[in-house]
Amino acid sequence: MRNILALMLALVLPAGAPAAEADVPAALEFHSAYRALVNADEARDAGRFEEAVAHYREAADAYARLGKAWPEWQPEVVRFRLAYCANQIETLRKRLERQAPSVPEVPPPAPPGADTPGAAPPVDPETLRAAIRALLSEDRIEEARTLTLDALYAAPDSVSVRLLTAAVQCRAGRYADAETLMLGLLEETPAQADALLLLATASAGLGRLGAAEQQLRSALDADPACSAAHYNLARLLLARTPPAVAEARAHYDASLRAGGEPDPDLEAALAGPLPGPLPEELPGMLE
Repeated sequence: MRNILALMLALVLPAGAPAAEADVPAALEFHSAYRALVNADEARDAGRFEEAVAHYREAADAYARLGKAWPEWQPEVVRFRLAYCANQIETLRKRLERQAPSVPEVPPPAPPGADTPGAAPPVDPETLRAAIRALLSEDRIEEARTLTLDALYAAPDSVSVRLLTAAVQCRAGRYADAETLMLGLLEETPAQADALLLLATASAGLGRLGAAEQQLRSALDADPACSAAHYNLARLLLARTPPAVAEARAHYDASLRAGGEPDPDLEAALAGPLPGPLPEELPGMLE
């Protein structure tokens, strides 16, 4: 697993110039596809599987049209949603076959440009990360949340998907949800530095700064070269009253040695004694 700092930068920071405003027809097609997807999820959760399959097919057809007519418009999001629809159709088809073997097979949709449909593709963390990045770069946080929750439903055991979901939940200010996800992951893999780092962010967002500090120290026990843990610990130490400037400076220096990005504001704060906590909100350490 890559260092969580790189993961979070890929999620939170935009890459290059923002995308041009989409054509109105593309936006309408995307909205139509999204509404069909919402209807499909609601039907699936209510146990109306045949109805859900029909809505997933409707959504997949809309996303396929979008990908073909406007290939430059949110391509990662479109590809991921197509994969999600395919996954759900395949899963529900198997359920329907168990309930009534005479139900005809409903093939999953093929991605734009594919010659023939194939098996439902797995959730691809790289595609998911790119799709979330595209949404967050436009500050479309709720859509990013929907995307990660889609992925979590499709692949509940995927460590990458669980980390991405917790990261977006933190970005959306849903720290309790992120905490629950990471506590569950840490029950399975107690020394998971990435999960500890996200758990510390959730704890800070919930106002439990002491717990966040301990979780960051545990992350460093698991991965002493985790630059993000060193950086975030430096910020927490400066937020103490009185601030632990010397120890904070040591962790900031360790973050730089581990490949972390310089932070001029933090460097200015470390240059001398502070009158009190840092002015930034600690949940901002995700960024």
